[in-house]
Amino acid sequence: MFSVSDSIDCGPLSVQFNNSSTPFDTGTIAIMSFVWDFANGFSSVQPQPLAVFNNLSTIDTVYQVKLIAASEHGCRDTATHSIRVKPKPIASFTTNKNDGCGPFEV
Repeated sequence: MFSVSDSIDCGPLSVQFNNSSTPFDTGTIAIMSFVWDFANGFSSVQPQPLAVFNNLSTIDTVYQVKLIAASEHGCRDTATHSIRVKPKPIASFTTNKNDGCGPFEV
């Protein structure tokens, strides 16, 4: 299991992952191993990683983040969580005139 600091916002979106995995037979996360797949081309083996998610399109981009946790005995479990990154707006404007003598009103 894990939670995230933010799961929906504009990019670049920095997300801190809070790993709440527990090995039921030993009770300590310190002896477990982890593989994170952020679905953005990056991964991590850190217990509590930070990842950055971007959106270069004009629609929402959804990343399915996956955590595979393994106990010291090699027993595994998988958890997933969606991260939604909103597209940046595109600022634009036009003018009715492009040049002229001053004072110049547009």
